[in-house]
Parts: sequence; C-alpha cells; structure tokens
Amino acid sequence: MKNQTVEGERAAVDLRGGVVHLRWTHGAVVTEADVRDVMAKVSILCSGRRRPLLVDMHWMEGLGSKARDAFAGRWPLTRVAVVGTSPVDNVILVFYLARHRPDCPTRFFTSTADAMAWLKTA
Repeated sequence: MKNQTVEGERAAVDLRGGVVHLRWTHGAVVTEADVRDVMAKVSILCSGRRRPLLVDMHWMEGLGSKARDAFAGRWPLTRVAVVGTSPVDNVILVFYLARHRPDCPTRFFTSTADAMAWLKTA
C-alpha cells in the first residue's frame, strides 16, 4: 500500500503501512472543528476499512472540552495509541477514557516504537 497524506491547518494525517498517523501542528489548541476535520481525513484514508491510529501529542498545546467530546464519535479504527512526553499528556488521556469509554482499545505511550508494536498486535 502506498503511503498517503492529508494535511490540514492544524494536523497532518498519514496512512503508512496500514497505520493511520495523526500529528498536530506545533502549538495547536485543538477545537471541536479541528477534530471533525481530522475525522473526515481519517475516513478518507481508511476507505471503509477499520485501521489502527497513532496519535502524536508532542506538539499539541491543548484540547478543548468540546474537542474531547468530538473524539468520542464513531471512528473507523481498531485501536488507538497516543504518544506523549509528559505525565500531563497521560492525565489528559486517562480523563478522556474515564469519561467517554471509546469503542476500541486506547492506550498511552511515551515511545513511538512501543506504540507501534502494540498497534500491530491487533
């Protein structure tokens, strides 16, 4: 499968080796509209197939409450690995998981390699 990229104002979404990669731009404060935009891009790249998603939080500055709610929508995903660098990133994910209970397994990692290994076990 050929790698594909769909870039937007605040995020880039790539499909590489069967895994969807989401990278937020430096300093992004993610809004509900941003999440809806990313959801549309993921749907395009998945082309009707459910795939694993790697989310890179390294450059993200913040996530609005309506954006968290939008993330809880229906996605064509099998599992989600969120990669961050700080305990705050992990707390954001823990809070999200406690409130929304996504329909696919979702975990936090500090290592992209570990996240990819977990995604590929599905």
